[in-house]
Amino acid sequence: MQALDASASQLRPAGAAAAAGLALLISFLTPYLVGRRMRQLAREESGPGIRPRRQWAVSGLGIMLSFALPLLLFGGESPQVRACVIVSVLAGLAGLANDAFALPKIVLLVAAIGIAAIGAALGIAVTEVKPPFTTAMIRLGAWSIPASMAWLMAVAYAVILLRRLPRLTAGAIAMIAATFAIAALAVGGSRAAPTAGLVGLVMAAAAAGALRRDYPALGSSAHWAMGFALGAITIVGMLKNTAFLVLGVPLLALGVPVGETTYAVVYRFGRGRPSTGLPRPCSGQVGAGLRGEPHPLPPLQVWRGERPGFESRKSKRRGKAAGRKGKSSADERR
Repeated sequence: MQALDASASQLRPAGAAAAAGLALLISFLTPYLVGRRMRQLAREESGPGIRPRRQWAVSGLGIMLSFALPLLLFGGESPQVRACVIVSVLAGLAGLANDAFALPKIVLLVAAIGIAAIGAALGIAVTEVKPPFTTAMIRLGAWSIPASMAWLMAVAYAVILLRRLPRLTAGAIAMIAATFAIAALAVGGSRAAPTAGLVGLVMAAAAAGALRRDYPALGSSAHWAMGFALGAITIVGMLKNTAFLVLGVPLLALGVPVGETTYAVVYRFGRGRPSTGLPRPCSGQVGAGLRGEPHPLPPLQVWRGERPGFESRKSKRRGKAAGRKGKSSADERR
């Protein structure tokens, strides 16, 4: 039972429902593959500086599997469906490597450019667009590949920024992907609209399964996979037809968290502070967090980056000010 017909120009409801149902089932059952202990840890918010690498790996693999497997089984021979799967899996693997080894930013940038180039080579590219309120098609010509890569990376980066706001990504991606799918099927006039509808429904179902409270924490792997998949959906089904204006509706959902996060990064960079806003944890803090043990330091000290026996600069300044105030009071009493 295939979700697309032989020419990939029509979506079969039964096949699409089966693909979305399988994606939801795989994603929903992912927490049961990691054991009760990790599910219990997933219900708790990780403290500042904690890197739950095992949870990140499990969630990334779960998202990739729940997105790729249904499309490979029910997507038929559509090259665009396979291209979306390849791009999402490659992005997920790149994010998985970042979760494990904390790759430098330049390496992540090169990886993103490479993934976008592979997607464009596989057909996730826009050769012409139809602006709103016009009837003429604008051919991009030599700008087709660079424009497609830039758009794919921009959408992926917007999703990756959501990682700074825990428990938000899954719900946002589910709503946005579902909106893209419905818009592509309702107002899309191109042959790629059914493909975009199918991929969007599967992505929405995979993200919806991650809304469970005990779902492992989403790391770079899950965010990269969902981000590049969402970018591929927009290129395949939306930028090639009269529904170009509809792109702004679901992408507005990313506006508030992305705008807030971008402002925070720019503000902290201007003040000469780390862009992440979190101190670099010591090995003891990381090890305790991964083992599920309590922090060796109180939460406030962990957040401020303090260690036992050492005072922060702010504490020292407060102590000196209090000492000077006490000395002046004593002199007045004399």
